[in-house]
Amino acid sequence: MTLPLPTLEAAFDVAVDLGPLEDHRRTSVGHRRVVPILGGRITGDVAAEILPGGADWQIVRPDGTIEIDSRYSARTASGDLLLLHARG
Repeated sequence: MTLPLPTLEAAFDVAVDLGPLEDHRRTSVGHRRVVPILGGRITGDVAAEILPGGADWQIVRPDGTIEIDSRYSARTASGDLLLLHARG
């Protein structure tokens, strides 16, 4: 018996407003950069306003690979707060 392949469907889109890149110079693991998240919108099955104060912390490794650690908050129309965290 062969099972069907699973499929994915997008639940929402995220559009963020970014501040200027902050250069935090070299570290022992790579070049540290921080990009402030100033605001934005989440649309789709989930809808919310992205709040200012988040950031995307980045390490640029010697081979050019960029490791991200992005954290920011959003508020829905009903006032619920969401934490969004992306790593990779």
